[in-house]
Amino acid sequence: MGALIEKKPNRVPQVVLLGLILALFVLIVGIVLTASVPPVSRDALTHHLAIPKLFIKHGGIVELPDIPFSYYPMNLDLLYLAVLSFGNDIAPKYIHLFFALLTAGLTYHYLKPRMGSVFGMLGALLWLSTPIVVRLASEVYVDLGVAFFGFASIYMVLRWIDSGFKMRCLIWSGVWCGLALGTKYNALVILAILSLMVPYLRSRLDKGEKLLQQRLSEGTKSDQLTDAGIVSPRGSLRSVILATVCFVGVALIVFSPWMIRNTILKQNPIYPMFNRVFNTEDSSDPEWSRTATMVQDTSGTMVVRHLVFKESLGYMALMPLRIFYEGRDDSPRHFDGKLNPFLLVFSIAGFLPLGTLPATIKIEQRIWCGFSILFILIAFFTAPVRIRYILPALPAIVILAMIGIFRSWEYIRKNCAPSLQTLLKLLLSLAILLMLGYNANYFVDRFRKVEPLGYLNGEVTRDTYISERWPEYLLIKYINDNLAPDARILGLFVGQRMYYFDREIVFSEGILGESLRGKPSPDDVLSVLRSHGITHLVIRWDLFHNWTRQALDHDKRDALQKFWRQHIQEIMANNGYYLFVIKEY
Repeated sequence: MGALIEKKPNRVPQVVLLGLILALFVLIVGIVLTASVPPVSRDALTHHLAIPKLFIKHGGIVELPDIPFSYYPMNLDLLYLAVLSFGNDIAPKYIHLFFALLTAGLTYHYLKPRMGSVFGMLGALLWLSTPIVVRLASEVYVDLGVAFFGFASIYMVLRWIDSGFKMRCLIWSGVWCGLALGTKYNALVILAILSLMVPYLRSRLDKGEKLLQQRLSEGTKSDQLTDAGIVSPRGSLRSVILATVCFVGVALIVFSPWMIRNTILKQNPIYPMFNRVFNTEDSSDPEWSRTATMVQDTSGTMVVRHLVFKESLGYMALMPLRIFYEGRDDSPRHFDGKLNPFLLVFSIAGFLPLGTLPATIKIEQRIWCGFSILFILIAFFTAPVRIRYILPALPAIVILAMIGIFRSWEYIRKNCAPSLQTLLKLLLSLAILLMLGYNANYFVDRFRKVEPLGYLNGEVTRDTYISERWPEYLLIKYINDNLAPDARILGLFVGQRMYYFDREIVFSEGILGESLRGKPSPDDVLSVLRSHGITHLVIRWDLFHNWTRQALDHDKRDALQKFWRQHIQEIMANNGYYLFVIKEY
């Protein structure tokens, strides 16, 4: 589409560009350092490293029926598997960071021809320094991959419009969307939005043809028509349908390996999502412990926010705005992540009547805005409210914020008296510095929390670093060093952090519940545990004690206590976590 800048763009001192490049370099080095420590993030230990480790153990991508998220798409997880097979579990963090860098590069590539190098570099820095990106770029997740693939897909839609609807650009958009789908299921929202946006844009822009012919008859030049937003040749219903089918078809073809796998294994191409739709007679739930993460899994839902957190309906309605200033790491109530309130402020500023804006850029701005709003709203009503779940909308929000910053700068430059220009530019520059300072403050806090230098210079060992963050790790270390290779452990109320276990572990309070059905005796409990091959137990004692008091009646508690006295022996304990052995073993 047409460029936002003039033939002779506003000159910003080169020292500003050099300063932005330096800041970006320092930020990247800092993130690399924070990524260079052993993985301790929960999803890495339960999913993104744990599942590839099991695949390596079994010699290939095998079915793991007891773990529902082993059926999730795994484009990035397969990259993690490749480096994990060489015994390196820090390199997956660099892979995840790489996708953050790709998004920063695409942000610069998009902004430079529209605003110039300085604003392009500022946009890249704004994206990469946003708190949630800083955090995820040093952890083993897949969200930054989804964000890049989704961003690239929308970018190619814009290129498709700009090229006069050449199918090649739309095919590439479908490819990027398909890669996003193969990375995480929340990319289905991207597919849904773009599947509606593609036919809408194709048919909507076609309406400019009459105006196009009128302007041509008046002698208007073609480049002036482009700047006016009249960019489309005549279309038809056939061309609209063809474009939509092409985009959706390519995206699904790229995504199809994961759909085929799940269809064969579970008769549901997107298992475990919508399983009751695809398997109406299957009401079973995979045997997988959810008790330890119940609050985390449900605390984002509207019902819990209303009943437990006492949020009014009006206050909940403000969540699309609250995520920009209320976010907090490791707090599901506060969206488990942090954005930057200036993103919201400058995005709104981009829609204020601050001078003229080429019609083609207005189209782009509306596309970015429509996508981000729809994605956030759909995500809010279909999943717990976590900032990383809406990360695919963040590149669009950064673009909107940069349009707001640039429009404000250009309005001041073109419409204010020289005496007022200096003051207003100073104030705008101060606001930009405050925005970047907000991000810098988070990065410094994050660096202090991660404490990478102690580990990197050898003052802190790998085992010490992990055990300081996960108290059950010392028990895991003991298990790996001392238990027989065929030991099978039952984990109770310890989450599903399986990655560091080198012995088989089953996370299921259901097994213990099965042993306590009816009027159990201590021997009944022992018999059920033996039938599952359980030799040891790892327990977080405070949660286990609360469960026995609240979920069990007197007879069941009595049977469990007698079983404990007769058949269980404590091996070791650490910070409320206990390792037990069944005496018969």
